[in-house]
Amino acid sequence: MANTTYSLKIESSARPDLRVGVVTFDPTKFVEGEDGYIYVNVTNVGTATAEGIYGQLYKVNLDGTRKLLTDVSVLLVNDTEDTELMVGETGQLRFKYSFDSKGDYTLQVNVSADKEVTSKMTDNSATKSLTVEEAAWKSWLLYGGIFAVIIVVVVLFLFRKKLPMMSGKKKEPAPPAKKK
Repeated sequence: MANTTYSLKIESSARPDLRVGVVTFDPTKFVEGEDGYIYVNVTNVGTATAEGIYGQLYKVNLDGTRKLLTDVSVLLVNDTEDTELMVGETGQLRFKYSFDSKGDYTLQVNVSADKEVTSKMTDNSATKSLTVEEAAWKSWLLYGGIFAVIIVVVVLFLFRKKLPMMSGKKKEPAPPAKKK
């Protein structure tokens, strides 16, 4: 039996590798029912142009589960919409979103590109907290309701003697008139 030796050269093709950086909000505090923007800095630290860049924005629940809020984003490179990141280039993914209710949210952003190797995706996400404030009109509505109740109580108090008496007793019918 003879030994056979093979020489095998394995090469890796050039691939993109995205790295998520800073996450910022505009405005810094969102207001329920109003649109705001989440910006995610993304750098291509790979060896090939990153195309088909895809971002997902999640709400992280208290039990650790996630709910997808949106996967619609725009890539901005030097404040201009683009579809790719060159090697070494940094851009921003911009998510537009409106929250339905006030509160403190923990958000997670995941970013990937076509042909990116899964084992290189360890730095493709970021988690950040966001405060969503109550819409101002809700406070005005509450104060207006309280004011209206106060006015009704004052009016009822001032005109209480002019209102018909309401007691729990039924009035007895008047006796029939006598015939002459």
